[in-house]
Amino acid sequence: MCTSVVPPIPHPNELLVPHPDEDPDAYWIIMVGQEVGIFFHWVDVAECTLGISGAVQVRKETWADALCIYTRKYNEGAVEARPRVGGHFWPSHIHETGGSLAPASPTPSSSSSKDSIWTHVEDLLAHMSQVGLS
Repeated sequence: MCTSVVPPIPHPNELLVPHPDEDPDAYWIIMVGQEVGIFFHWVDVAECTLGISGAVQVRKETWADALCIYTRKYNEGAVEARPRVGGHFWPSHIHETGGSLAPASPTPSSSSSKDSIWTHVEDLLAHMSQVGLS
């Protein structure tokens, strides 16, 4: 079975202004990269864009300017996530099999499906904190 991978592209309303304790270097809009959105530190931008053909990022000094540009590009359909197959930003439930993409085989677990959902939520929160979105 071949699966089409559609990486998450956050809606502008889903982007979070930096926490008051956060000290952004600037406001980086990534429009084409392994992960897209608005980031606050160059190290996060580099992780999402270096080595990605056609990566597009723009630096702005204010959150309002960054959000305006991201929103416009989002509405134009010009925001594109391109994670590397098997890389850090590749969806963990997808793996490559013989040139095609297929869902990973489920792993037997003694935990309930409710526990499994909370594990995914915790993983997502950990990921978001690593990229400066929480």
